[in-house]
Formats: sequence, structure tokens, C-alpha cells
Amino acid sequence: MAVCFLLIMIIKDANSYDTFEKDSNRIYRINTNALRKDGGQELYASSPYTVASTLINNYTVTESSVSLIRGLNGDIISGDKRFDFQGFFTSPSFFNVFDFTLKEGNSALALNEPFTIVLTNELAKKLFPSGNAVGKTVEAKGLGLFKVTGVLNEFPGKTHLEFEALASLSSVPALEKNKSLLPVTGDWLNYYATYSYIKLQPGVAASTVEKYLSDLSDKQYKNLSLETRDKGYRFELQPLNKITPGPLMSNNMGKALPEAVLWFMSVLAFIIMLFAAFNYTNLTVAKAMSRTKEIALRKVAGSSRKQVFMQVLTESIITSLLAFLVAMILLKWLIPQFASLSFVSIAGIRFTIDTPVVLLCLAFAFVVGIIAGIIPASVLSRVKPLMLMSKLQNLKIFRHIGMRKSMLVIQFMVSIIFVVMVTITYRQMQYAVDINFGSRQTHIYNIHLQGQDYAKAKQEFSTVPGVGTISAVSHLMGNYSDMEDDVQLNKDKDPITIREYFTDENYMRNFKLQLLAGKNFSPDPAQQNEKYLIVNQKFLEDFKLGNPSEAIGKTIIVGDSLLLTIQAVVKDFLYKPAEYALEPMMMRYKPANWEILNLTIEPGNTVQTVAQLQNVWNKLDPYHPFQGSFYDKEIQSIFSEMKDVIWMVAFIAFIGITISCLGLLGITIFTIQSKAKEISIRKVIGADSFAIAKLLSKNYLQVILISIALALPVSYFLGNTLLQAIHQHITLSPFLFVPGIFLVILLSVLTIGFQTMHAVFSNPAKSLRTE
Repeated sequence: MAVCFLLIMIIKDANSYDTFEKDSNRIYRINTNALRKDGGQELYASSPYTVASTLINNYTVTESSVSLIRGLNGDIISGDKRFDFQGFFTSPSFFNVFDFTLKEGNSALALNEPFTIVLTNELAKKLFPSGNAVGKTVEAKGLGLFKVTGVLNEFPGKTHLEFEALASLSSVPALEKNKSLLPVTGDWLNYYATYSYIKLQPGVAASTVEKYLSDLSDKQYKNLSLETRDKGYRFELQPLNKITPGPLMSNNMGKALPEAVLWFMSVLAFIIMLFAAFNYTNLTVAKAMSRTKEIALRKVAGSSRKQVFMQVLTESIITSLLAFLVAMILLKWLIPQFASLSFVSIAGIRFTIDTPVVLLCLAFAFVVGIIAGIIPASVLSRVKPLMLMSKLQNLKIFRHIGMRKSMLVIQFMVSIIFVVMVTITYRQMQYAVDINFGSRQTHIYNIHLQGQDYAKAKQEFSTVPGVGTISAVSHLMGNYSDMEDDVQLNKDKDPITIREYFTDENYMRNFKLQLLAGKNFSPDPAQQNEKYLIVNQKFLEDFKLGNPSEAIGKTIIVGDSLLLTIQAVVKDFLYKPAEYALEPMMMRYKPANWEILNLTIEPGNTVQTVAQLQNVWNKLDPYHPFQGSFYDKEIQSIFSEMKDVIWMVAFIAFIGITISCLGLLGITIFTIQSKAKEISIRKVIGADSFAIAKLLSKNYLQVILISIALALPVSYFLGNTLLQAIHQHITLSPFLFVPGIFLVILLSVLTIGFQTMHAVFSNPAKSLRTE
């Protein structure tokens, strides 16, 4: 119950986003459904800027609309203060659609003029500790100077909108003109950079607006040349109160848990409580034999069936409420354990025990008590008094033993499936880590440049003792960061999207990549125009360029018109995580795109070397925190959320097995007590202990074996389905099923054996006198 209370708190917290918006039932986000040529589709939380603007100009269904354009990020500077920040370009209608208010400034005027900006209260305090931010000027690095025209009040609640500043939308045309921003405001193909929200007129149905959006899509994209992978786009409305939690989609905003994860947690909670409630039924019915006289006397004395029913049901509810009290105490220990999980901190989950949470948990406990008690109450209340006075073996309630054994089979089967899936997932994760390109680079230390000049940073870090070769790359291989471009052999061929990395001349040597033909890049950081590229074997295979030697010197078209010559071919290696298949890849030489330095660190005194690197960085850039880590640790960190999920499922699997063993204990106790006289007679006439132990335990060992037999094919199917979704995966083997089976058999044998041995070595004379 304590674990379920934790999940209740997580689900409640996840459903607390944007609840402060008074018109949330009329506010919608316009999402883009990109239809791919291969038949697939991908849903984006963003949409072209032109969609919302065209909709509000041409139709009368919206009361207001607002667009949030990305690109307002990087460094924000005021005097000697500099901070990293994230924001959007937007219009004054932001305050008409959303219920955010200003602490300083006028919301109707704050975002009217070009190059004006509104800060959150937290960012304003950091930039202007003395207060009075309005009227001051700040610099957004790479974008220009902005005048502060407002400071927001603290957010009225949790929201999926994540920003620290809002700049005027009227600034965007000038920034597009000087190429500080990519074209957004007039580009129907850019569905990545803008989040569009509309507030519908009262009484207007979302389906009506979606019909207009469909007509708009058909009209606008009819004669446009789309992205190479796309065949069309559809726009969909998503209600504000369904964004968080909501479905998984690309380009999403906010860090809350997806709806699928919450459903997964809810199912786990349901399984746990179903097991616990059923086992309460088992134990209650098994224990009922000691209360036969009490129930019989109550009935003889005039108690009605309803009164007996309510007595048994009330006992169940009281037991559940007592569990509620203990669970609330256990939460003090469980909350810190769950709060330390990375997915909890990433999702910003708050474990708050307030009055609504307590009432929810109390109601949950009350319902569980009813569910757990209704079967034993129903069964015991309808038995006649004379039956209760008769021999225990003749009680009709125990004809339900078949049903209870069946449920026990299901419990153990689900528990085994849990453990097997945990084992398979863990082994696959370990395999994925082991084969990852970055996990083998234990001597490589990555430092993120954060806008610093490559040549200057390289020179400074090279002076640190213990630092060897230094290379540069645009983004790390082995993780999920991505860059890609269209490639053609000639203009007659259809372009193919290829993944790419921008590297320097030291990269291949630093990571010991093997050249099959050609030569490495020449050092030329000052070059302005690209000339050459290096490709892998898979690139030659897909483009049918022959063997590595034949491919050298051939020219390809990258993007719209950039001509690059293949200078070398590198031997294939897995440069993406295990989920990806080995794909064509190209390495390009463009210093402007280098963002990460890779330093070879000599073993022996790495702690001191890293400390000196931090000191060098603090002198080089006192404004940005040092971002450095060993390559293998950085790769392992991308699996941290998977580790958390495995830990959580393993924990719940252990609880499930424990509860299943309690159910087995209940049935074993019932069987031994109901057969006490038979066991005594067998012992008196000479039966040995082994024969009696076999008699008592064989039925329950059969239950375990049936559970295993049912769990194995289901586990195999689920495990195989999981692994088939991963291109680089382990092979299913019998050893992956052994831990789960062994654990269940061991705990079951211990559970049965303890009670069986107690019965085997009991005094038969005592049983014959009392039974």
C-alpha cells in the first residue's frame, strides 16, 4: 500500500500541470503530424508559425492565438553578470491566452516594441539583485540588446511551458534578416521552431477547427517541395489539459512523465494491490476455521446473514485502514528512496503529503478493504450454523480451493514474468553499454565548449600535465544527439538523409578509428569552405560506390548544392546506441561546428588532472559552469533512466513474489489445519515423515510448476518482442529464465517447507484429542 501511495502522489503531481488556467477547456495547441514516404508518421508538438496566423486571419473560430518561437537562448548579460537562459519570442497576446501576470510592467504594452523582453522573477533577481529591472538593458548573446519591459510574477502553478524570458515577436523579422534566426515567420516547411496555441470562441468545437486546418494543409502544401522523407502534413488540436500528461511526441516541451509511463505505473500498482487483496481473502478464509464456533453461535443467537457479512467486511476495512496508517509511516522511508531516482528529478516530480493526497490514499485504502473483504464476507455469511458446527472438512466454503489455487497460479506466473523481464532488460542494457562506442573510451575526457573558441580552449587545456591528444567533435558518438543532411550522387537521384559528425584532424587518431582507404583531414581550422568528407563502409554500400579504393575522389552533393569529395573511408563501427541499426555516416571538417573537446587523460592521477582542467576553465570562462566528464561515464548516464525503471520493476516484482508466497502460506496453513487429524492417524499407523511431507506439499509444488509452465512462453514472447525492437540485441537463452524460476521455487519451497515440517513433527496424540 505504501508503494501504491507513492504512485498515487506521482500520478496526482503529473496531473497538476496547467490547472491554474481558467479557460483551459478552450485552449488548444496545434500539433503537426508529419506523414512519411515509407508509410510511417511522427507527431510533433510544434507547427509552422504560419498555421496559427493564417487560421486567425481567415476564420472566426478563435478568440485569440499566440506563437512561441524558439531561438531565444544562450547567454543573457547585464554588466558583469552572465547567465545561461531559455526563452521564446512571442506577442502581447500571450497574456490573453495564458493566465500569467506581471509583477512589474504593463502586460498589454510589454511586448509591443521590437527588442523588448519580459523576464521571470527569478532571472530578474539574478541579473538585477537591487531590483527595478524594468527600463534596464540586457544583451542576449548573438541576438542583440533588449530593453526589459516587464517582470513576471511567480508562476501560479506547475506548467508545461518552460521559459525564463519572453522577447517581442516584432524582433524576429530583423533577426531573420541578419541571419541570427533561421526563417520562421513565412516558412510553411519549418514545423520545428514554433509552438502555436489558440483560444477558441465559446461554443466552437475543436472538430470544426481541425476541418479548417485540414483544408489549410491541403491548400498550402499542394505545390510545395517537402522534406525528402515527408509526403505531407496534418495539423491536430491538443487540449491544454491533455498536454501534460500526454502522449509521447517529438519536439515536446516540458519534462513531466509521459502518459504511457503513468499507465505503466498504474498497472503495476493495480497488480500489487490485486495480489494483496486476494491474499487477504486467502488468509481470511483459511483462518475462518478457528472462528467456526463464534460464527455458529452468532447465527444461532439470531444474527442475520447481513450482520455476519458486515462484520467480516468491516474487519477487512479496518485491516486496510491499519495498513494505511503503517503505509503513511513507511512513506517517510520510501519517498527519499524514490526521490533519488533520476527519472523523478528529471520529471520534476514533487512528493507532497497534503490533505488532498491523504484523502486520496484514505479512499484508496477504504476501497481496497472492501475489495479484499467482499469475497470472504459473502462466503462465510451464507453458510448455515449446523454446517459450521460439523466437521471442518465438510464446510462448503472450502470447495473454493480450486479457484484460489488458480489465482495463486496467476500470481506466481505474473511474478515470474516480472523477474524474467527484469533479467532480460538488465542483460540487454549491460550489452548495450558494453558495445557502445563511448563506453570503451575510458581514457577520454569530454569538455563542452559552451561557445568558447576551439583553438584558444585547446591551447589552454594542452598545458595541463596528464593531458595527451586533444580532438574536437560537433556532438558525441554513442548517444542520442543527432545531426543529419540530405545527400545525392547527382541531381537526378533522390536525396537520402545521412547522419553526420563534424570532426577535426585528431579525432580518428584519438579514437583509433581504422582507415580502409584514403587519408585523414589536414589541419586547417581557418578554412571557410568545405572540400572533403570521410564516410563509412555502409555509406559505400548504400550508394553503390564500390570498394573503398574506388570510392576515393568521388563527389557527392550535400544539402542543396554543397559539393564534397570523398577523401577517406573508415571501417564500420557502431556510432549510435544499440537501438539503432548500423547506418551510413559521414564525417565533415567544419571548425564552426566543433562544440566538444575530447582529451586523452593519462592514467594514474586523473583526479588531480580533472581538478586542474576545472581551474583552467574557470579562468577561461568564469560565467559558465565547467561541463566535463569521462566518455564512458557520460555514456552510462544515458542509461540512468532505464536503470531506474529496472530497479522499480524489480522492487515491485519482489513485492509481488512476497505477496504470492503469503497466499501460498495461507493455503498451506488451511490444508495442514484441515488435515491435522488425518496426519495424526497416518503417523500413528506408521507413515514416515517424508511420505507425510510429500502428501502435504505435492499439490502446491504442482501449483508452482504450472505457474512456471505458463510463465515461460509468455516471458519468451514478451522478451523476444522487446529485443526485436532493438537492432543490436542479446540472444534469448535459457539462462535468462533461470533466475526468476530459481527465486520463485526457492521462496515457495521455504514457505511450504516451514509449515509442512511443523505439521510433520507435531504431536499426533494432541491433534487426536483436540481435532
